[in-house]
Amino acid sequence: EVIAASRLLSQAKLGALIAIERRKGSLKDWAEKGILIDAQLSREILFSVFTPPGATHDGGAILNQDRLLACSVIFPLTRTTNFPKELGTRHRAAVGFSENTDALCLIVSEESGAISLADRGVLYYDIPVERLSEFMERGMRHRLPQKKALSQDCELMKV
Repeated sequence: EVIAASRLLSQAKLGALIAIERRKGSLKDWAEKGILIDAQLSREILFSVFTPPGATHDGGAILNQDRLLACSVIFPLTRTTNFPKELGTRHRAAVGFSENTDALCLIVSEESGAISLADRGVLYYDIPVERLSEFMERGMRHRLPQKKALSQDCELMKV
């Protein structure tokens, strides 16, 4: 459902920020800072969450397994000093959230429709939708390639 929603959001150039919880309960405190939903996950509900001008399209959504836990959650921005200028707040928030939690973060750019993942401070940029399933499966198992911990520079891995 996440992949199908990402494809729809990308085609419509609707921006999205989705954090996927890896360990049950690890993002509970974060979810409570947003609008609590706790709904069965579907592509339709994710598309609806990120469609403006609704109140839920700003901020991020938090997922656990097959549940949408919350939306409109404000994620912390990365503190890296050398972040690519062409990427905006949504990408900064995804990298920042992935630095501070165990979440795998998915980003859909509203400007380009590009789909990216942030994992442990590394941004995997512009993943072809045909390969998104592979990247997400590897990411959920903490198996995306890691070169180094993020410190001063944003590590951007063009896919």
